[in-house]
Amino acid sequence: MIDRGFKIDKEVMDDKYGELWNSDVMKRIDADIEANRKADAAFKLADVEKGSEVKVEQLTQSFFFGSHIFNFNQLGTEERNRRYKELYGTLFNSATIPFYWKKFELEEGKPRFKGEYRDTEDFWNTVEEPYKETHWRRPATDPVVEFCESKGIRLHGHTLTWWNVVDNCGAPGEPSYSGLFTRDMEPKYSYYALNDLINNEWKTNLLVQTDSEGMVAFRGFRSKYRLSYVDKNGNECSKEFTL
Repeated sequence: MIDRGFKIDKEVMDDKYGELWNSDVMKRIDADIEANRKADAAFKLADVEKGSEVKVEQLTQSFFFGSHIFNFNQLGTEERNRRYKELYGTLFNSATIPFYWKKFELEEGKPRFKGEYRDTEDFWNTVEEPYKETHWRRPATDPVVEFCESKGIRLHGHTLTWWNVVDNCGAPGEPSYSGLFTRDMEPKYSYYALNDLINNEWKTNLLVQTDSEGMVAFRGFRSKYRLSYVDKNGNECSKEFTL
């Protein structure tokens, strides 16, 4: 089992959590990740010297990690909104778009595709009690879709990995403290843990050396990669591939 460098705080975590996520379960999860989300790669670089150093960089994630994006431009300040948007493309590569008909067509015959002033950042930055607004957590869809497409985010009908990203931004009845960030968009321990998994533990970045025949081999997460190296003539080269 991988040592992730943290321990369960018994004061805030119920004993049943430890019973559920015990060492045997964690070992099985790690084994399943190794078997199903990774693959072996082998390439022959004909234009390199024996023992040349090759940089291996994982550029994307083939596995989808997502959240809803219901609070798009609604967090009250430009800085909070900027931090929120930065998560899509760095932490999350999939987003749930808020297609809910009751709030999508507030007025009969006028679906909220393009959005109006009430959907803008300027509007939400002046609202003192956003939770009381009819379209809270229901931004107009076109601006959200355009944003996601510009960042290469997969558009999805329901979430995977996380639901409410920001504390106190959920629907009525949902926990107010289950976010990755506080209401002021300050990261919580849960964000650091998830980010470390997605952008460190679950990414393959390493240096390898070619063998006597110019072969490069490694095992990594299924994804898009770049190999960078210097050829026999001293030229910097790179090749991209999907594993």
